[in-house]
Amino acid sequence: MKILIINDTASVIGGAASVALATARILAHAGVDVCFFAASGPIDSSISNNPRIDVVVSNQPLFLDDSNRIRGAIRGLYNRQVALQLRILLKQNPDIKVAHVHSWTKGLSSSIFDVLRSCGIPTIITAHDYFLSCPNGGFYNYKTKTICTLQPLSGACIKCNCDRRNVAQKYYRVVRSLIQRHVLTKSYPTVVHVSEFSRKILSQTIPAANGPVIHNPISVSKLAKVDCPKNRVYAYIGRVDQEKGVELFCRAVTDLHLSARVIGTGDQIDELSDRYPNIQFHGWVPQSELHLHLQDVRCCVFPSLWYENAGLVPLEIMRSSAIPFIVSDRTAASEYIHPGKNGLFFQTGNLESLIETLNTSHNDSLIAELQENILVERCHNHYQTKDSYLQQVMQLYKQISGSFQKHED
Repeated sequence: MKILIINDTASVIGGAASVALATARILAHAGVDVCFFAASGPIDSSISNNPRIDVVVSNQPLFLDDSNRIRGAIRGLYNRQVALQLRILLKQNPDIKVAHVHSWTKGLSSSIFDVLRSCGIPTIITAHDYFLSCPNGGFYNYKTKTICTLQPLSGACIKCNCDRRNVAQKYYRVVRSLIQRHVLTKSYPTVVHVSEFSRKILSQTIPAANGPVIHNPISVSKLAKVDCPKNRVYAYIGRVDQEKGVELFCRAVTDLHLSARVIGTGDQIDELSDRYPNIQFHGWVPQSELHLHLQDVRCCVFPSLWYENAGLVPLEIMRSSAIPFIVSDRTAASEYIHPGKNGLFFQTGNLESLIETLNTSHNDSLIAELQENILVERCHNHYQTKDSYLQQVMQLYKQISGSFQKHED
């Protein structure tokens, strides 16, 4: 059985790409032949040098990077060149039994699903975001900075100016979403969710997306725990963009005169670093060096304003360093953070609630208790390992390849 992994990029640009590459490596390590198809390079070295992974890149820029904006916009709606190249790839690889799609909205487009259907390839989509339902991919209104509860593609949704750029971009996304909806209804995709939280969100608007939950694999090493009760620094780790709530974090720690650190980069990095000189901004830090920036951290804060799909950062840091997290209560991270046991909650988007929770975290005994509970979870491996991930995806590959053939018959 050869598996086709499909992703917008062949290198790590975002969480979906990271999991797509990890899936290819895990399968190859288990002796499964893999073909990795992407719109754009460069090709990550972890798959380019693997004898069991064939990489095919369309060598097109991502839609937003196209020097011809009109051409980029047209490709974003339905990329015919990618569709042609994918069809050729499938003809040259008749042993491909399953396609596993991780992302397609930045460089591939929904044209890939028409090809997969017409070629009889059973398809899995791992929903790393909410683009299957929501035109802007996050059920989030960038203008009001709140979670959106409108029915996707309803009249109210179409008229709502919620896009991070402008209303014209929103209308473009609506058209793209309508094309995608039309294509996907013909393609018999199996939708895999990365958390029970995201499954509930998507299945409310797309009943057909009520597929299984397969958590993303966590591959970070278990390091010595950080002595959090004696520490005084609060940290944010991740993208520095509006929907991630970093500005809320900065306001709260500044109001309380707390020592704080932001690790990551994004659209707001320059604005926030200028506005909050009291906070250390470290920019992007490689995973292998992250622990060096956490030795004096008391708690990490995950202040996201939108749903998220899985929220891997808290899981990775809790597993590696046993640092407790303070998380907003309407995000996917709330699925595995249990208030008072392994972390603390605050009300999403509420400055006063975050300040109150930060004050609660000043209790040394509480922080010590949270850490001990995290260590117990860590010892019992309450995380998705590479082996368990492999077992789950292989079971699903075999299941859908058989059921698809029966359906076609």
